[in-house]
Amino acid sequence: MLSKCGTFSLFQIPNPQNPAFYVLLQFTASISSLKVVWRKDLKLDQAIENDKKWRLCARVVREVSNEPGQVIPLRYLEKRRERLRLPVRIQTFLAHNPGLFDTYMDRVKPKSDLVTFLRPSDRLKRFWEQEKNIYRENEPLIVAKLCKLLMMAKDRVSILNCMGHPEGRSFLELVTWNEEFAKSVIETRAEEESRLTGIKVRPGFNWKLPPGFFIRKEMREWISDWIELPYISPYEDVSHLDQASAEMEKRMGGIRTAMLREAYKGEELVDRDPLLEIKDKFVEMLEEGHRQRAEQLRIHREMIQKDMELMAARNKDSNHHEQIQHYENAHC
Repeated sequence: MLSKCGTFSLFQIPNPQNPAFYVLLQFTASISSLKVVWRKDLKLDQAIENDKKWRLCARVVREVSNEPGQVIPLRYLEKRRERLRLPVRIQTFLAHNPGLFDTYMDRVKPKSDLVTFLRPSDRLKRFWEQEKNIYRENEPLIVAKLCKLLMMAKDRVSILNCMGHPEGRSFLELVTWNEEFAKSVIETRAEEESRLTGIKVRPGFNWKLPPGFFIRKEMREWISDWIELPYISPYEDVSHLDQASAEMEKRMGGIRTAMLREAYKGEELVDRDPLLEIKDKFVEMLEEGHRQRAEQLRIHREMIQKDMELMAARNKDSNHHEQIQHYENAHC
């Protein structure tokens, strides 16, 4: 059971589909002296770049939606470019992403001059309705995820950034422990394998490296030793363990795996979170705007080409007329 806070939105939490999560194990300072030979994965790099684009749009959308009445003067948003990490001017951003916002003229104060304002477009409002429906359909999953997160958190409390909250954040606290949730994916997988084979399977990590990733012998040995350590559930009380111990490192690995239950096969998620449909809908909305802009640019280029052809034809006719006039004057 959870104490609630504000509006919950995909654009306030990290998206687990980010390919940067592909590396499942994060090695601590204890092996920082070991060197890893890394070769670029071009497909992965491109996927990360694509992910950055929609996240940039999501930040701007969130900024406008958090304003009173969900409207903002364009010049005010322009002043927040640095905080939004927006590399282009707002006017350029709007031109590159049509359909996100509508512009209109209004006054900041009753007697001030008219200035340009932004407000959510009908297309963006339709997306928000789709987002609400997806959350509604997946409410049990969301509750389970939040409960699991809090069950792993210190003191069973987490700080959330809440839309509409006057201080911009609030606390979410677990008030009831649910044993049904206190089992990690790794433990569930081991139990299933034990049931199918009739042999007790010890919970453990499956790990693999992305293409082009090579590690030295000493690191392979460290990983092997690390995997052989007893598995500690992320939901287990570990107050008796030293924070710098190998066991705590192993537990942190369990927490990361519990939070990122998705695994990748190439660029595709094997176990895809249903909430990622929200991201898909958002990207679809952006692509619809990009197609609209491409069509507008095509029509504009065609109009320029026709004007140039018409002008060339007129110049040709004019030159031909002048030549005739010159000939007639010469023979009069």
